[in-house]
Amino acid sequence: MKLNPEALLSRDELRFVTLIFVDPVGQLRGKLYRKEKVLAALEADRGGFKMTTPALSLDYGDMIYDLPGLSDESANFGDIEAFVDPDSFWLLPWADPSQNVIGFLELGPENSAYCARSLCRKVLAQGAAAGRTPVFGMEWEFTLLRETPDSAADKNYANLKPATPISSFNLVQLQVSQQELYEDLANSAAT
Repeated sequence: MKLNPEALLSRDELRFVTLIFVDPVGQLRGKLYRKEKVLAALEADRGGFKMTTPALSLDYGDMIYDLPGLSDESANFGDIEAFVDPDSFWLLPWADPSQNVIGFLELGPENSAYCARSLCRKVLAQGAAAGRTPVFGMEWEFTLLRETPDSAADKNYANLKPATPISSFNLVQLQVSQQELYEDLANSAAT
């Protein structure tokens, strides 16, 4: 639920805010900050945050890959400036009230080529200038497991058994054999 940032951040019970960044491969990477640091940034220039360049050039397995100018041989692997987007704060109603607010960080103009949010803003502006309105969608990917929270913990979250015998985008055949499961998923997504 998106709310006014001052209202969200001024709550007495809130102690920490998660600031997240969309990395160049589309993953959300986040860090907890004390709410006072975030409030101070919002009152000043939205800055005061640093991102390490290796954190921006991690693949899905958290291995550094060559990203020209950021993690290749020409890079210095230093910190670069990041800024809080004041319009990006959201309340996570299911989370602990002492840390149930998230917001986005964006890179400064000199590093905007590595910032998915900056690139999105650029595309939106170009579309608007051309009289076009882009339409975006979102895809959630997940794996259903034939586990309970206890069985997963007992296995130390390793060698977990998937709910379907194969991993495939062609699940039509499985939807027939597991019709009740897929109907329940569809119904819960609609509410």
